Amino acid sequence: MGVTTYFFVLIFIPIVIIGWRMLLQVKYHDNIIAISFLTIMSLWFIGSYDYRFILSMLATVTVNYYAVKLMKSLRNTYFRKAIVISLVIVNLAILLVLKYANWIRELFLQIEQPWNLILPIGISFYTLEQVMFVVDSYKSDKYDYSFIEYLSYSTFFPVIVSGPIMHHSQYMEQLKTIKETGISEEKIKQGMISFSLGYGKKMLIASQLGLIVDFGYGNLDAISTGALIICIISYALQLYFDFSGYCNIVEGIGLMMGFEMPVNFMSPYKAASIGEFWKRWHRSLTEFLTRYVYIPLGGNRKGILRQAANIVIVFLLSGLWHGTSLTFLLWGGLHGICMIFDKFTEAYWNKLWVWFRRGITFITVTVLWIPFRANTLLQARDIIFRLGIFGGGGVDTAPEFYQTIFPQTVSLIKITELLTEDTLLLLQKNIMIALVGILLIVVFWGKDVTYFREKYASKLWMMLMCGLILSASVMQFSTNVPSFIYEGF
Repeated sequence: MGVTTYFFVLIFIPIVIIGWRMLLQVKYHDNIIAISFLTIMSLWFIGSYDYRFILSMLATVTVNYYAVKLMKSLRNTYFRKAIVISLVIVNLAILLVLKYANWIRELFLQIEQPWNLILPIGISFYTLEQVMFVVDSYKSDKYDYSFIEYLSYSTFFPVIVSGPIMHHSQYMEQLKTIKETGISEEKIKQGMISFSLGYGKKMLIASQLGLIVDFGYGNLDAISTGALIICIISYALQLYFDFSGYCNIVEGIGLMMGFEMPVNFMSPYKAASIGEFWKRWHRSLTEFLTRYVYIPLGGNRKGILRQAANIVIVFLLSGLWHGTSLTFLLWGGLHGICMIFDKFTEAYWNKLWVWFRRGITFITVTVLWIPFRANTLLQARDIIFRLGIFGGGGVDTAPEFYQTIFPQTVSLIKITELLTEDTLLLLQKNIMIALVGILLIVVFWGKDVTYFREKYASKLWMMLMCGLILSASVMQFSTNVPSFIYEGF
């Protein structure tokens, strides 16, 4: 089905929202009908990618749920610990095999013929949610859910593709409140605003930036160093609007259903340090790795060297979680090194002018996105070398790089011969630079979607504007839109 399809926006979402609200009025057996409806719709969404994903999800959830039930019924500490360790190993082993087996075989065994493995959509996200439930249930007996409630949490379709990683207790507490009080009109209005603006970020901004980035990375030898810098900044902005757009869409769907999703994205490019950046970017993943990896490893309780090692381990795991490539591993490792530097220079760093710190942090993060986007380590190395003092300015031999901006309009101008080729190229360069500059101003000084939906939810002009943005975004679905970047993780 996909989130950027006509069917999802125009049919699936209305059916889910209307059906959910109506069935919540049926109080039979603690709203089991409404919860079952939500679960079925979520499974339908998952199965629209591949019906086998449904079987994989049901098997995983069932085994985890009833194994935890068995663990809770035991009094012997060793048996309880054995069960929880086994469950964690099994869940992570499934993720490891399905996502990483072919990459490991190619990297270490030089076997290029891949196994024909299915990779369920969102496996990286729901695996971490399953691990949270298993570990938390071992530590405390307060988490007692029915199977249908746990299944609805595990399959909850808004977060299944690209997060956020939602804690089971957050979902269950809100589910209880929704069953008791229903869904307010204010939440529905706020949800519609977030939903619309999220699609606007993805379809009208991130997708346009993606054209610049794809061409630039695909023709590195044909663009100048200046064009390369525009390309690199464009990718930082593409990631920003693509990921924040998805988060806004999820928040919007959640609000229209009565749920408040975990805040996963808090204007990260306003961060004044790498540490602050990771408190703002993909916050749910950062919190998971901190709580379930960094702290169990010892955190900062066992000396400076051990703390530094723990930080690097966490960020290497974060890199591997994002993808099966050495480029992701390098990206994670470099962020780990920057985080260590940040930890041990924090007292001095915080004395500097805040906008200087923000600028340096943004430049650092943007440069570190290079291995994240690069196809190979060699390509990442070459790009970084070109940015250095030995890189040289280079000459643009592919003017098509600048023609990625509004290509339909450019084609029309060419047909009508209103401008010469040179004038048109100069105009496109200026438009591209202006576009990147305006977007940088937005990410540094602009308000986030939460501000607009909370302040203007009751304003008619806001609803009209969101309707126009959503309509314009949906119209772009026919242009072979790429999936959300984090959908690949």
